[in-house]
Amino acid sequence: MIINTLKQQLSEEEFQVVIRSLRQDPIIWSALQDEQLLHRIKSQKFKGLDQWAPANIALTHIKLEGKTDLLTRFISKKGRPF
Repeated sequence: MIINTLKQQLSEEEFQVVIRSLRQDPIIWSALQDEQLLHRIKSQKFKGLDQWAPANIALTHIKLEGKTDLLTRFISKKGRPF
């Protein structure tokens, strides 16, 4: 599911960058099997590489769980993760 989603939304070059990054983190990779999280990520304002950055995925998961705080708001304002 996640591979098909990435291939649909990214160029081949972006796909390669994102898939390498995501596979380096088994926790993030595992979390992406959750349909609700995947849907939430796809509906974000971020697109391309930013949308699939491990840090953005983690923040989206935290927000989905209702655990936002000052730290997560600060991290989400940082620059590009790649």
